[in-house]
Amino acid sequence: EAVNTAARELGQLVMLRSIEAAQEVYAREARMFAQVQAAIRCDAVLSSSADQAQQLASRQDELAQWSDRLIADLQENMRYERRPLAVLRLVRSVKGLQEAQTTTQMRSAGQAMREGRLDQAVEVQAQLVGTLLQAEFSVRLSGAYATLMQTRGQIDFLLKAQAQLREQAGALSASDFQKQQPQLNLVQQTLRKQLLTLLLPPVPAPQPMLFDEAPPQAPPIQALLAQADRAMADALSQLRAGNRDAAREHQQRCEETLTQLLAFVDRWSVQLGLETQGLSTLVAATSDRMSQLENYEARVIGLLEKTDAAAAEKEKVDSLAPMQLILADELKGFKEELARQHQAQADADLPPLMRRLADAERAMNAGVESLSNNAADEAMGFQEQAADALAEAMAITVAQHERLTMLQDLLLFQRSVGCANQYMADIVDQQHDLLAITRASQPQELTSQLPRFANLRAAMIDVAPLLDLVAARLDVGTPLAFASADFEDAIASLSIGDKLDAVDAQDVAAESLAKVHTLIQDVQSQTGYVAQIVAYLHDSLSVTANLHDAQLELLSTAKSAPAEQLPALVAQQEALLARAQAMGRELELVTGKPEFLLAAEPMQAALTKLKEGQPALAIEQMQLAAEALSESTQSQLAVISVLHGLPAIELTTLSDPALKRLVDVLAVASSHKTLFRQTQVAEPTAMEALAKEQGDLSARTQALAKAGPANPLLDAADGELAAAVKAFSASDREALRLSQRTADMKLRHFIVEQALILDTSVPPPAAADPAETDDSPGSDTETEFSAGFISDFVSGEVPKDKRTQWNVLADRNRAALNQNFARELPLEYRALLKNYYERVAK
Repeated sequence: EAVNTAARELGQLVMLRSIEAAQEVYAREARMFAQVQAAIRCDAVLSSSADQAQQLASRQDELAQWSDRLIADLQENMRYERRPLAVLRLVRSVKGLQEAQTTTQMRSAGQAMREGRLDQAVEVQAQLVGTLLQAEFSVRLSGAYATLMQTRGQIDFLLKAQAQLREQAGALSASDFQKQQPQLNLVQQTLRKQLLTLLLPPVPAPQPMLFDEAPPQAPPIQALLAQADRAMADALSQLRAGNRDAAREHQQRCEETLTQLLAFVDRWSVQLGLETQGLSTLVAATSDRMSQLENYEARVIGLLEKTDAAAAEKEKVDSLAPMQLILADELKGFKEELARQHQAQADADLPPLMRRLADAERAMNAGVESLSNNAADEAMGFQEQAADALAEAMAITVAQHERLTMLQDLLLFQRSVGCANQYMADIVDQQHDLLAITRASQPQELTSQLPRFANLRAAMIDVAPLLDLVAARLDVGTPLAFASADFEDAIASLSIGDKLDAVDAQDVAAESLAKVHTLIQDVQSQTGYVAQIVAYLHDSLSVTANLHDAQLELLSTAKSAPAEQLPALVAQQEALLARAQAMGRELELVTGKPEFLLAAEPMQAALTKLKEGQPALAIEQMQLAAEALSESTQSQLAVISVLHGLPAIELTTLSDPALKRLVDVLAVASSHKTLFRQTQVAEPTAMEALAKEQGDLSARTQALAKAGPANPLLDAADGELAAAVKAFSASDREALRLSQRTADMKLRHFIVEQALILDTSVPPPAAADPAETDDSPGSDTETEFSAGFISDFVSGEVPKDKRTQWNVLADRNRAALNQNFARELPLEYRALLKNYYERVAK
């Protein structure tokens, strides 16, 4: 009844052209189908008779009928006039259900149950649950994360409930166990049903880390679910037989499997959270900490000023003690709250911050006693210490906030490019489908397809703003404009029943759309490549900050340590040195900058002096080591800053050729990284295609090495890629791996080096100079305005920004200019014009 009501509601909504509501009902109905399918699967697993299997098969057939009705209603009632991209997404989702043969699979599962092949039916039904959930998530993007978090909670509950049941059964005496055996069976049976009806979305492979040499594999979620179910079934069987010890063993095995499953789901929830929400929670948390620290620091300085003023007037200061005590308690509460957060979810940036807060709290409490004794000078000394500690805490938090914000921007940029890529994939797929329909239709049938063509044409227009984020890097406007014009020709041909011209126009449009899609995919790949480097450096900054903090703490201890503590100081300095050396080697491997190894040199010197029994000289070297670690932090932050700006860097005809070469090398490096990982797991039959791709990358790198000033890193990468091509030919997998890995490293080092030299960081917005906004007659600005107005007039656009400069003629303006001319040309001349404008663009 619920499915029937939802189907009618969906048909009415589509007829009323309320596409947003239709999407919501479609998502809700897909979720309902998934729940019903999971319930049927659960009953199939637990069924014990042929009659039950026949009943379940009937329910399965009924669900297939409703699935058919859902698809038929949508296709029959779909309207294309409003929200073209939303309509397109819904159309493609329905197409996905058809391509997955959802109703056919449902009916095959029902037939398998009728024939007693329950295992086969259960496997098909599990796949159907995933397919239906994907249909929901395709139109309701937030559904995947919400469902995953809900399922995570259910798995956690199952794990705890299973452990509680095992412990409860184990604590019972033999007689009590016999009495409570039916109840224990019922609880175990209920837990098994909950496990079988979990709605767990398909969990993909995790995102690769920087040093992964092979693409990560998708976790064995379905296998773990099956193992947990078998363990529960075995436990239930042993409980029914009264074998408590054997049941406990199976229950323990189930808990271990659920623990593994929960770990995989936890990791996927973090990754999905980053993809959907970015680091917004962490960024908001650091912003809140900055506000609180700013408040505390201001209040400490206020107390310091009041104490100083009272001392100057030779007045008593004991009245300030209660205020300072309250502030000390607030600092203590803030520090304890951070400690709870760190305990709940480890954050490598919190320990240094908590140490500064502890120093500030101690200084404030000591100052309370001084104020109470009216020792103003002594109290001011403690207040200054607290202010210094809070200033250091503020600096730590600001630095963390800055790099979190940059990583957040990079993740959001990656998500936005991914969204644009998904829409372009939908447009390309839909265009191919329409082309197939045109080829298969009779001329008199073509006009019935006009609404679908008009929707796709409108979707091309609506997707253009989503491509603005990559327009500064790529000339996506021109091919998209040509595709739009070609589609207009196709629509005109369809209107008069000219099938041949309609097919020709669509063929040309398909080429342009495929080019746009490829360009966006390239930017997405490059952004992911940069994000891996930035994510590593983000983590390494936390490690460096903790090393710096530990070195300062050891320095403070060494200043007052007696001689008998010297061996302990030596051991601590050795541990710090080992960590610093390992970190320095990794940073050099990542960035190609040997200066990251320098921080370990004063630490080595401090260790040597400690071993020689010269603590005073060791303290000097410790101070130098702390300063070197601080400089390393700044260097890492500089690398993060320039890499953060690289994916969205703007390229124009006036850009530095070195910057253009850097962007081209980034494209090669990201493609090579993907190829490198694919090669490590490739089957022998796939090596020929990979060898061709490697040869193309080698040729591109060789051309880039010759395109500008000689660079040792680029030359070395060129040589390694050439060696990789030879290793492909010789089928030497080990030599190939070494060459590819070295080439990957050299390309990365070149990117970091040139990004620092060219300073690709995003500059802060500059305030407008009044002198530069003078638009009086004869001024430069007035000339620029005239040039911009002319360009806008020729492009057929209404000028929005009156200060458009001639030398920054936007890609969108050029695309509109091309489109206006393209509309006036016959199809056979359009390829010539297209080639001409692409050459002009270069």
